[in-house]
Amino acid sequence: MKEDFRVWVDGKMLYTNDFPSDYELTFNRNAGWCVWQTISSGRRILIGGKYGPSVVDIMRSTGLKDSKDQIIYEGDYLKGTKIAIVRFTDILASFDCYYSAGIEPLSCFVNYGCVEVIGNIYQRPKSVLLEV
Repeated sequence: MKEDFRVWVDGKMLYTNDFPSDYELTFNRNAGWCVWQTISSGRRILIGGKYGPSVVDIMRSTGLKDSKDQIIYEGDYLKGTKIAIVRFTDILASFDCYYSAGIEPLSCFVNYGCVEVIGNIYQRPKSVLLEV
């Protein structure tokens, strides 16, 4: 199974499953994640990354969906019985929900009932700022 990501680069959200045909996402140990664009001459230019002109933020899919059948990614704000942000925890190698009163595994948060993606760390409604 191909892992699903989305990328915040140059002020817009790009999803890897519908990347423009001239864009490519790569990773290597030294440079980290990079987004490249192939220009008309066939040459690739760096759009964003550790050493690029724009900051690139890679957000992985959790493999779970909200109550409206929308895929949940790292960096999403979820609204259920409370509002939380989804983060990947390296130590536990798991997706967790961070909210004002603590942290809990994403799988538990989603299982409590109807959960809805209401935005993400780059595109969020103002009401989220008041509750998180």
